Amino acid sequence: MGEAYCAVSGDALSIHWNPAGLSQTTSGQVTFAHLEWFEGIRYEFLGYAQPIGEKASIGAAYYLLHTGDIRRTLEDAWGQYAGEDGTFAARDQALAISYSRRLSEAMSVGTNFKLIRQENANETASGFAFDLAGTYKTPLEGLTIGLNLQNMGQQIGFVGEKDPLPFNVKVGGAYRLSRAPLIVAVDVNSPSDGDLTYNAGLEYWVRNLIALRTGYNSRIQGNDLESSDLADGIAMGLGIEIKPLQFDAAYVPYGDLGRTFSASLLIRFGNQSSSQNKNAR
Repeated sequence: MGEAYCAVSGDALSIHWNPAGLSQTTSGQVTFAHLEWFEGIRYEFLGYAQPIGEKASIGAAYYLLHTGDIRRTLEDAWGQYAGEDGTFAARDQALAISYSRRLSEAMSVGTNFKLIRQENANETASGFAFDLAGTYKTPLEGLTIGLNLQNMGQQIGFVGEKDPLPFNVKVGGAYRLSRAPLIVAVDVNSPSDGDLTYNAGLEYWVRNLIALRTGYNSRIQGNDLESSDLADGIAMGLGIEIKPLQFDAAYVPYGDLGRTFSASLLIRFGNQSSSQNKNAR
């Protein structure tokens, strides 16, 4: 869906997209996601969500962004290339603890507390951040809006040089058609370290068994990922649900940088919550 999930999420992946969506979970869930990015970069996500009572849910997640081997280059006294000296790896890790609560039949709020650790060769850095989020089911039937204030926290960096975390304001809307199993979603992102971006997507379920998805991930105002090829940034995805399992996969081209692939597995367990506010397809 082109990463347009701010107002759609309602499972363990809500920890990433919008923690307020955790309050929509109907049972315990575990999910694992893997993203194969370009240039040997990989991203892993392991999440857990659990309803507590009729109005609240808790969650936890582990994030890992890691690279393959990177060649270590040397330079001489004049700053010129002087050969190589083995390889090193870089990785970012985060542990998130989440809480979400339904304030009314229409409104939910949620938060993440994240511990962050970065490693680059022999250097390490650590810090923490918060996400604050909410969702609101508008009086227009089927329309939900979402807000997520991401990465509010301390500066982090290596060797005494610290930079602020990439704070982002994410706003999204999702419309569920009443006469068809179709969701239309749009997100807008305003990051502190970049230009405005938007995401848009569609999801259609066939017999509550197969989900067909497409979307667009935009980079606006001269971002380096911008391309003259209209196909770049268009995402195609597929989901298959055979309860209690759900498998999802997606493909997204990024122009000259390459193509990305992602896959995730969601496992539901335990008794279904009886809350009337839980999402239904």
